[in-house]
Amino acid sequence: MKSFSTLAAFSISALSFIPSVLAHGRLKSITIDGKTFEGPQINNSGKIDSAIRTITDVSPVLDINSDNMSCGQGAAKVTAPLSADAKPGSQIDFDWASGEPSVPWPHNVGPMMTYIAQCSGDCADFNSLDAKWIKIDEAGREGNQPEGDWIQATTLHVSKPYSMKLPNDLPAGNYLMRHEVIALHNAQSEGLAEFYPSCVQLTVSGGSSKANFPSSTVDFPGAYSATDPGILINARVIEFLKNVYL
Repeated sequence: MKSFSTLAAFSISALSFIPSVLAHGRLKSITIDGKTFEGPQINNSGKIDSAIRTITDVSPVLDINSDNMSCGQGAAKVTAPLSADAKPGSQIDFDWASGEPSVPWPHNVGPMMTYIAQCSGDCADFNSLDAKWIKIDEAGREGNQPEGDWIQATTLHVSKPYSMKLPNDLPAGNYLMRHEVIALHNAQSEGLAEFYPSCVQLTVSGGSSKANFPSSTVDFPGAYSATDPGILINARVIEFLKNVYL
């Protein structure tokens, strides 16, 4: 189990092109300790009450300085009606799909990151642009090995959810969790790395209310630069040279 201290220093310094809406996607659902929360349709057209904040478009965020980097397209100031119950150490499964829910996630090159921020009060009233984020999980290539497949290729791209666990030392409280898929198939050109962030409202119980939340945080937008080595990168060269993505 990774804790805050083992992840705070991680750097993203070290993906097949499909034209049409199917080349992009959204967080379809999350499952927390076996309980599934379906995500809303685009613009919540299905009027689903969800803990996942709705987005307005399944296209990627390309402008790294855009407010959309916080929670996805059009979701910077959007909230969700529900909050999902969790506890320290809870297993969370993220199930992503393309713009058509029955079609798997289309991309297979790039990492995934998970961040969490404390809500000041009820997350249903919390603006994601005010969030102070801590990274709690990351995955690049399987086992962080040079020969390892990209994590997207072995999970989302083949209709398998990506699984991680909340830190065991997570204090009790209300949280906004930001799960992010980064597609690097065109990232050899500046501004063409594709970011797909999505935010989930959580209520964590069972943790110590006296535990300290780390003070070293990042903002979205602001955490990344378009020229960071893990963002402006030729992923195919990394694969050919069998370099580890760190």
